[in-house]
Amino acid sequence: MLIIGVNKSVCQTVDFTYSVNTNQLCSPATIKFTQHSSGNAKGFLWDFGNRTRSNFANPSIVYQNAGTYKVRLIVVYENNTKEISKTIIIKPSTTVSLASDRDLLCTASAIQFTVGSTSPVSNLQWDFGDTTALQNSNTGSITHSYTNFGEFTAKVICTSSNGCKSFASKVIKIIDPVITGSFTRSSGCVPIANSFQSLVTLPASSTVNNYHWDWGDGIVSNSSTANMLHSYNNAGNFSPKLTITTNDGCTKGFTFDSVHYGTAPTNLVARPLRTILCGSESAGFIAKADQADHYDWDFGTGSIISTTDTLIQHKFSTLGTKIVSVTPRFNNCSGTTQTMQVEVIGVIANFSYQNSCNNKRTFQLNNSSSGHGLNFLWEFGDQSSNSVQRNILHSYPISGSFNTVLIANDPVSGCADTSRARIEVRNPNLTNPHNSICVKTSTQFRVTNSYNNNTCIFLWHIMGTQIDPSHDSIISISANVLGNYSNEVIIKNGASYCPDTLQLNHRIIVKGPHINFTADSSFCLSKALSITNLSNPYIATDTIRKYYWNFGDTTLNIESLTSPVYKYKTPGNYQVRLIGVDIYGCRDSLVKEINVRPMPFLWIIPKQNAFCLGGNASMIAYTSDSLLWNNTITSPGFCITCDTNTISPIHTTQYYATSTNSFNCKATDSAFVKIYEPFTAASITNDTSICEHISMELKVSPTDKQIIWTPTLGLNNSNNYNPTLTTSQSGLFMAKLTDSAGCFSSSTSINIRVNSNPTVELGNNKLLPYNSVFTFNPSYSSNVIRYEWSPASTLSCSSCAYPQTTINDLKSFTVKVTSDSGCVSTDNVMLAIECDKAYIMMPGAFTPNNDGLNDVYYPLSNGIKFIKRFAIYNRNSQLLFEQKEFSPNKKSYGWDGKYMNTLQPIGAYVYIIEAVCELGETTVKKGSFMLL
Repeated sequence: MLIIGVNKSVCQTVDFTYSVNTNQLCSPATIKFTQHSSGNAKGFLWDFGNRTRSNFANPSIVYQNAGTYKVRLIVVYENNTKEISKTIIIKPSTTVSLASDRDLLCTASAIQFTVGSTSPVSNLQWDFGDTTALQNSNTGSITHSYTNFGEFTAKVICTSSNGCKSFASKVIKIIDPVITGSFTRSSGCVPIANSFQSLVTLPASSTVNNYHWDWGDGIVSNSSTANMLHSYNNAGNFSPKLTITTNDGCTKGFTFDSVHYGTAPTNLVARPLRTILCGSESAGFIAKADQADHYDWDFGTGSIISTTDTLIQHKFSTLGTKIVSVTPRFNNCSGTTQTMQVEVIGVIANFSYQNSCNNKRTFQLNNSSSGHGLNFLWEFGDQSSNSVQRNILHSYPISGSFNTVLIANDPVSGCADTSRARIEVRNPNLTNPHNSICVKTSTQFRVTNSYNNNTCIFLWHIMGTQIDPSHDSIISISANVLGNYSNEVIIKNGASYCPDTLQLNHRIIVKGPHINFTADSSFCLSKALSITNLSNPYIATDTIRKYYWNFGDTTLNIESLTSPVYKYKTPGNYQVRLIGVDIYGCRDSLVKEINVRPMPFLWIIPKQNAFCLGGNASMIAYTSDSLLWNNTITSPGFCITCDTNTISPIHTTQYYATSTNSFNCKATDSAFVKIYEPFTAASITNDTSICEHISMELKVSPTDKQIIWTPTLGLNNSNNYNPTLTTSQSGLFMAKLTDSAGCFSSSTSINIRVNSNPTVELGNNKLLPYNSVFTFNPSYSSNVIRYEWSPASTLSCSSCAYPQTTINDLKSFTVKVTSDSGCVSTDNVMLAIECDKAYIMMPGAFTPNNDGLNDVYYPLSNGIKFIKRFAIYNRNSQLLFEQKEFSPNKKSYGWDGKYMNTLQPIGAYVYIIEAVCELGETTVKKGSFMLL
């Protein structure tokens, strides 16, 4: 339901525009609304004033009826709303009708059109459906002349006084009259009466006023009926004609087929050329009559043979006496019939054949020759021996076309006759190059060594499909279904041949991926499309290596071996396609349609709220669909189906609401209401004592309030829940806590007592001779009761007031004293050895002979921090060895008596040492030594 009360947003701007598919707001009107809102809107609530609502940003709405509508847009932001309303006036459309004085004509002429309209008309635009230009008028009728036959759609666009447009149309047919005619007698003997019939097809408004008949024999007549009887008295060929005239001035002519009338031919002379003939011979006959234009011959076969020639040849199919008759005719007017007789003797050869279904090259040759005491000779055309048997079973070679001849001989009459037939023996074979093919690809079947007969019929049963009979010995078929197929073709070569059933000598596997998946046909936009891929290869080892998913939106094919979970961005109908490709490149696909339903919009304002216990506030759920708050709300008077509620909870509460649209899609939202309740402040830190200038942390609870400490002296932050206190004065520290809304406050305090610290003074750092004894003599305050010295390992006593130590290196000493109240103080002093080169000890000689004793010459020292430079020269002041920046007493930094890998001669050498003492002073020592 749309919200009535709203919280206004003063910092945003909201507007909308609209457009229609035409330039007029006339019913029915499809209007496209476009919102123009600043900021980041959470959603849009439209009320179009016609009981239609939407939460789309830019919806399209159809207004079916005219009227005034208030369109309201509420734009929902994070914590507020902004709305705008506009009034739209939908004008009533005009209902227009189009009439004409005639809509079916038999000739091109003028037609008057009349327009009827339910509203006052400001303009009519005419399109007459022919090649003429559009016309405009403001009157309700107009006349237009058509100039051609045809069917025309006349249209008028009516613009009413309120600017709305509507149109009407009417089909105008201008049809040339159609005449058909027939008669009863096209030929015969004169005088003869012929009945003529005509059928005239006219538009419903037209009638025939006159039928004008021209009989073609010089006689004409007129009638008002479509049928006439006319007598022809003279022989000849005539072309009758009919011309009609209609009541609206149309004329149309029709010419009948010619009629031919004559007189009986006379003086017929007819005879056979021979009266006795062999059955193998054709009989000849002659007939001649005056005025005859053709002759009808009857040879006893049950049919008449007509010829214009006076000579005719005829071969009889049986032996015996034959009665032949001939009738002369002129324009089908018969003369006197004459008969004659001939004798057909001897023999008429004839045979039939049929092959054996068990052995297709073996044929039964059945002799059906007529005659008595006949002799026969069979020639098989396959280079085999001839035969004189009457009937014979003959086996031909395995393949070929054989001209088989039967010669029949009558020894009495001496007549002979021959019958011939071409017998085909074939060993057809069905071939296909494939053992397997990919699904949805084509393969070709071919019959080789087939019959040389265009009438041969092939019945194909291939790839699981039965194909209609054809004359094709080659056929291609697309394998659309996975499977393992046997294939065959049946060949029918006529009644004399047994059908050939050919089996392909191998099965063909149609392989590839069997694509299948499940997907919800309808689901809400908030959910992802869940797909289960059920695809599998037809052959288990032909792994499907690639899947391509297309979800019907702008997303391109997604390659994924697993079933993807896809989230649509907008609702609508989508075609989901899955394509699978196996390791051999075979592919197949499957498409399913899904419907992604729109989500309802729901937004609660305010999202967060806070007030003191006992107060109340308004909470609004913005939606354009049904609403339900969670039924656990116990606030008095709370309406769980209302948009707006006044709430007054006694504790902090989270409110939940659900909106459900017509597709049962649900959206949820929540709002948090903080209730400030009374509270009691409590000290976490107990009253305590601290030493002077020692820091400690003060803690109070609860910690979700605003706090002020007093006094503030010594606190690092007087508005913190756990401030650090550093003070030399005892006192009472008070904390006042107030909730953030200022509803309730409470105070607590902590008492702090400060104790004095002890004092100790060790004096300045000391420089002392090496290995001297030093006694510490610090000054202490009177409240010191305990001493702790460190490091204790070189001291004569670690818990006495005045210990002693021997100085042989740089060392720092610390004393910690504790007062009678437990407070602690410390002081420290550094004792260092005096910087004196005398503390650098250099041997007077060394023996670099690799005996492991005194092989390296290097500095030894006490109280020296590090050697800055150590150098050795010969008597000629040549630098033989140098090391820098190393700790003393390290043999690895000494001289091994060599220069450039050569042991130097025995003799005296000079060293120079530049050293840094423990406190950073520098001392230099020079001297000589012997290399032995």
